[in-house]
Amino acid sequence: MYVYIGLDRIRNEVIKEKVGVVTTEDKMRKNRLRWFGHVKRMNENALVRRYEAISLSGYRKGRGQPKKSLNKVIRNDLKFIGLAKNMAQDRSLWRSSIKVADHSNVLLLFSLAFVYAVIAIMLY
Repeated sequence: MYVYIGLDRIRNEVIKEKVGVVTTEDKMRKNRLRWFGHVKRMNENALVRRYEAISLSGYRKGRGQPKKSLNKVIRNDLKFIGLAKNMAQDRSLWRSSIKVADHSNVLLLFSLAFVYAVIAIMLY
């Protein structure tokens, strides 16, 4: 078995792939869609739901490309995963559909168990 040393040049993507860590983009997408589902299940009169009906009349656009709105980002996320907006009403289906396999907690538990095993061996 080859042991990596500090002089070896290994890209972060390779290490993350071997360890099984989810990309930041996937994690952010999951959190946005979780919030979107939470908001969609709220009452229509809730304060958070009222922003959808607000129109910005008299708003002057600045120079350059317009910023992405949350609606456009959510629409792209839904298209990327292949979901529909009305699926958010069923909470269990929604949560299982947007779930991202995150192994970072398992890795942390494994590393802690390994450290405890090494300490136990050193003590005996």
